[in-house]
Amino acid sequence: MCTEFIQLVDSSLPKYPIATSPPSSTLLSNSDQQHLLQYISSPSPPVCRCSMKNAHTNSKKSTDSKRTLLDADTDDKEKTDPITMTPATTPKPIFTHKLPDNFFSSCSPPVPISPISNLASRANSPISSPHIHPIVTKLCPLVDPIDKCIEHLSIQDSNTASTSHLPNSSEIPVDRHHYNESHKHHRLSLDDFIIKQTVGTGSSARVHLAKSKVNGKYYAIKAISKSDLVNKRQVEHANNERYVLGSVSHPFLVKLWGSFQSESHVFLVMDYVPGGELFRQLRKQKAFTEDEARFYAAEVVLALEYLHSVNIAYRDLKPENILIDRQGHIKITDFGFAKRVVDRTWTVCGTPDYLAPEIIRSQGYTKAVDWWSLGVLIYEMITGSPPFTAKNPIDQYQKILECDITFPSSMSPEVVDLLQNLLKTKASERFGNLKNGANDIKQHAWFKGIDFEQVLARQLPPPFVPDIKFEGDTGCFAYYEEMQLPYHMIHTSEPYCSHFPYF
Repeated sequence: MCTEFIQLVDSSLPKYPIATSPPSSTLLSNSDQQHLLQYISSPSPPVCRCSMKNAHTNSKKSTDSKRTLLDADTDDKEKTDPITMTPATTPKPIFTHKLPDNFFSSCSPPVPISPISNLASRANSPISSPHIHPIVTKLCPLVDPIDKCIEHLSIQDSNTASTSHLPNSSEIPVDRHHYNESHKHHRLSLDDFIIKQTVGTGSSARVHLAKSKVNGKYYAIKAISKSDLVNKRQVEHANNERYVLGSVSHPFLVKLWGSFQSESHVFLVMDYVPGGELFRQLRKQKAFTEDEARFYAAEVVLALEYLHSVNIAYRDLKPENILIDRQGHIKITDFGFAKRVVDRTWTVCGTPDYLAPEIIRSQGYTKAVDWWSLGVLIYEMITGSPPFTAKNPIDQYQKILECDITFPSSMSPEVVDLLQNLLKTKASERFGNLKNGANDIKQHAWFKGIDFEQVLARQLPPPFVPDIKFEGDTGCFAYYEEMQLPYHMIHTSEPYCSHFPYF
């Protein structure tokens, strides 16, 4: 759910036959590796990612470890700056390296690039530009005014989910005035909720189960530290997340009900999805059958197709960011890396296991990176491990660029063919990014017999239905130690209110 920055770890694969896939011509030479390694801190011993545990967890055993690549955001225009390594935290982050244009074409030492990219420059930093917010060419319609919908706040009934109200790109109005008008009626605050148990944590964020004082319903409230966002140059990501969540509506995406900010934090009020993460269920079963993986993949395909139809790239697809609702259907969450992308973008962000080759090359990429991630997701669901693993980032990125992948002999020829078409190193040849769009995926032989109209209507029987005993049940989540101080008691001399215009 909430993204947790951890170190890259080794997750060995069985020695299956290597599939025939043409290697990329842009590989890391020995000389380039040596030059890049001088800019990377000495890595800690690799740890199995399945055993990584957040330091806040206590008595309840969990396999809900997370892994995320620290973002290098981002004006997405210029691509070179002096490198400055981000200090290690607990758990230690993976350092993001925005590679220069000549990295794969020159034998000369690569120019060091700052992990925080252009946002570190004085002109574009949140401190010198306090009104920084996502570039909006078209403002998407947001949720209904809070005073109109607060009486109807509820955990969405999956059986009554409708797509008739889904916005399309032609419905998007033009300026921020629409947003400001929609928030004049009522401002949510901490006083409207009873903050209960923590159900997820990250380096800067914490997700709580919360109960509304207005209607007694349960919600998930994501609290993000303002100071951490400013210090880590992640202000635009927080604003992007609020903007995107308020812009979309789909049965397989988590719903945003509202947002607000205190002196120290910004808050997102979302559906509470009680079934926990798909990652947890995958680790519990070790691997899914192809039928189980096909069910989840079909719902993910429709969610990505919808996001792309409104020009939004998700950029962080992985089992940790897929929740299971009480009926067993998916809800994609954590839109911290989601962004409106009309043409190309250059931000190096995402999760190492799921990075597309064009992101690593840092030569600009499109929404097609999500279809690569879908291929990685399907592979991991069926085998229990991602396809590209190594002991260090350099080797892992080289495997991705080569598409150095093995397929178990137990995999059906149909799914192997689908994966080979999704995991194309050239985005122009990748399924989902061709002239037929997502139809190439939906009409593939592996999805034969799947009626995507029924998928959208949530009519297919899920392979797993969580055991939810009561409203507000947190049994499908790990246990986390709670904060020492409640949010309303945390005071700061700099509330950074103007940095977060969408909250």
